[in-house]
Amino acid sequence: MAEQEKGMSIFLDVFRRADKNDDGALSLEEFGAFFADGVITDEELGNLFRDIDTHKTNNLDTGELCTYFSHHLGPFKEMFGALEDLNHSMTKALNQSAQQYPTASFIEQFVSRFLMREMLNQLVAVQKPVETASDFIDEKAIKERSGISQASVSVDVQGETPGAVPGWLGRRARRQYSSQYSTGSEGVPAVDLW
Repeated sequence: MAEQEKGMSIFLDVFRRADKNDDGALSLEEFGAFFADGVITDEELGNLFRDIDTHKTNNLDTGELCTYFSHHLGPFKEMFGALEDLNHSMTKALNQSAQQYPTASFIEQFVSRFLMREMLNQLVAVQKPVETASDFIDEKAIKERSGISQASVSVDVQGETPGAVPGWLGRRARRQYSSQYSTGSEGVPAVDLW
């Protein structure tokens, strides 16, 4: 892929999580299983898949997925760029901390633990309003579309499929399994920290 637009590495992670058979392409089934949100219908998902499939191969590649979303980011474009930078900085800081912690003084170890807890507190403070807004718009969309047969949402959690769940619940479960923070920005696995 040519020079990647800022913030698009997030969608490489989306692609990796959606590509359940790791063949480098998203089938309609993989696309539907990942993107179904309890609001959109199977037919609408199929139409969206065909819109994104500009190569007309009946499979999506990372370029098609990134191109589609890059044209629809709107006010989120800057945020995805910031998240990409945050991921890179966090990975670097955690790797350095993991390497230095065992030989650091007792006080330096205390400071590392404090800074890590505070980093977590700050991330949670940012997460809460996004989660609240996301849940609100999902619930509103579900109410507006009641009576329409939405695509079922199933969450594959390490090989287990707990069944159809509303979109916001499914998304919440999938968030926990994002590999975005398990690899560095160059795709290098992060150090097993502790």
